[in-house]
Amino acid sequence: MLFFYYINYNVIWACIVSAIVAAAAVTAFFLIKGKGKKSTDDMKPSEKKELILGIRDNAELFADLYEPLFILASGKAARKDWVFDSWNNAVNSLEGYEGFKAAFAKRFGDVASFKGKSKKYIKSADKLLKYVFKAGIERDDNETVKADENTAEKYDIIGAASLVADEEYDVFVPYWSIEKDDCETVLSKGAIR
Repeated sequence: MLFFYYINYNVIWACIVSAIVAAAAVTAFFLIKGKGKKSTDDMKPSEKKELILGIRDNAELFADLYEPLFILASGKAARKDWVFDSWNNAVNSLEGYEGFKAAFAKRFGDVASFKGKSKKYIKSADKLLKYVFKAGIERDDNETVKADENTAEKYDIIGAASLVADEEYDVFVPYWSIEKDDCETVLSKGAIR
């Protein structure tokens, strides 16, 4: 009888300890998951918030500048002056958005002082690209794509008149998009062949 009491007593404690550990793990999971889901709109007012919201709200204005910025951030600095001049011109052309314009000018407006210093351009491009990604703008990372009914909305085709359904194509230039109202909006089309 003492033997059964001893086994039951230990099983009960093992169940209690397991339940407490499981509850703690579930609570930790939801706390960590909740931290990562903080919306940009919920952030405290800051220069960072102004930059992210300004880029997100005007994503279409910068559509042709994402890929050149990505290329510059990757270390290819051949068009470094053009990239930052184009971004500055686009930002300065905005009506309103004074907080965004001021934050952008403070962080990225003084690239004229970088003359001859390609590493500074690359570092600044990388910082700006991080704000682009934080704004919810995404770059397609596919190397190949199988043509379907949505492919023509995302890519232009090089060297052919039209796409052939279910055919595999190589991606030469990726497309850029943003998620709005649970729908992907293509900002800048890519190119496939």
